[in-house]
Amino acid sequence: MLKDRAIDIQSKGFLTYLLSKPDDWKIRPGKLAEEIKEGRSTVYRILKKLIDAKYIHREIFKRRDKETGRFQTGTMYVVFESKEYRQEWVDKRRFIDERSKGNTVSQNQNTVTAPCLKISTSTK
Repeated sequence: MLKDRAIDIQSKGFLTYLLSKPDDWKIRPGKLAEEIKEGRSTVYRILKKLIDAKYIHREIFKRRDKETGRFQTGTMYVVFESKEYRQEWVDKRRFIDERSKGNTVSQNQNTVTAPCLKISTSTK
C-alpha cells in the first residue's frame, strides 16, 4: 500500500490511521474529521479516493430498528491493507449472497474474512 503510486501521501496516511484502529472501531466521517483535525469534506474526499483505489469497500444498507420498527439507513465501510484482499472479500460476499437467496447457506457460513480487515458500520 505504501508503494502504491495510485494514491497520494495524504490518502496513505489516512489509510494507515484507519488500519491502526481496533477492529470494532466505527468509521464516522464527522467524528473522524474532528479527530484528525480536518474538515468533513476532506475526510469524504479521501474516503472516496480510497474507495476508488479499492482499499475501502462501502455499502449503504437499510435495516429495521428492533425497538421502534422503523427503518434506519447506514453505511458500512470495510478497510483493507491490500487491494487483493478487497477483491477476494467482494467475490466471497457475492458468492454468499447468491447462495443465500436460495436459503442454502446457514447462518455460521455467512462469515467472510480476509487478512488485515476492518469492518465498520455507522448509521446516519
